[in-house]
Amino acid sequence: MGWIAGSVVWLGMLGCGGGDQDQEPFVYEGTWAVEGTVCQEGSEPQLVEVERVEGELLAWVMRDDACRQRGEVLWEGQPDTSGKVSLGDASVAVRSEGAHRLHLEAADGALLMRRVYPETGPPVRPDLGEFSLSGQWMMEGYPCQDGLVPQLVQVREAGGSLGVTKVLGDGCIGAGVRFIEGRLDGTSLEVDAYLEPPDDWGEVEGHPSTGRVRVPEYFRLDVLGQSVGFRRVLGDLS
Repeated sequence: MGWIAGSVVWLGMLGCGGGDQDQEPFVYEGTWAVEGTVCQEGSEPQLVEVERVEGELLAWVMRDDACRQRGEVLWEGQPDTSGKVSLGDASVAVRSEGAHRLHLEAADGALLMRRVYPETGPPVRPDLGEFSLSGQWMMEGYPCQDGLVPQLVQVREAGGSLGVTKVLGDGCIGAGVRFIEGRLDGTSLEVDAYLEPPDDWGEVEGHPSTGRVRVPEYFRLDVLGQSVGFRRVLGDLS
């Protein structure tokens, strides 16, 4: 009951984004998936953590890419009072859309930010009802020799079959590769997880792994003794 009550309070805080003065202010802090960030004349997703430091919001990058290092600030400012943030050398407008999306009107194209589910280990709810795992998720803790880098993945689930594909790659498996496949039975997961791209001949070893859907926005797998958490990207467009 405590977790459910806390979730109701948190969701109540999100159900605003401006407008009605009786509602709570929009919540900027937390983890976000960002689309539209430009790197080497291209665009690729990124993951950022937004924190308030001495009254100012900072969005710092959670993983290295070709243009940014982990911990680098993507944008900073006070969008809750000015409606703008500093993105590089530019001051850009910020607009919220519902509870889970932010739009930054950058000069080289708009950035879309979608909130990542904030819980990292909620208790299992006894009755989840109907749910689907299909959509985009942030994955944390997947083993790779490059370290436990947060990942952005796409889950497709139909008829009990489950597949997970990298949206952002790492030193072990590149973007666009399906690296987890298996079955969902109720809330229980039984999958094969790969630490390198699987091949058509079955020569790459898959590691049998199990897990549990705790709530429709969070599930967990045990891969080679490593606890791997999946947090849903809210406001998903897929």
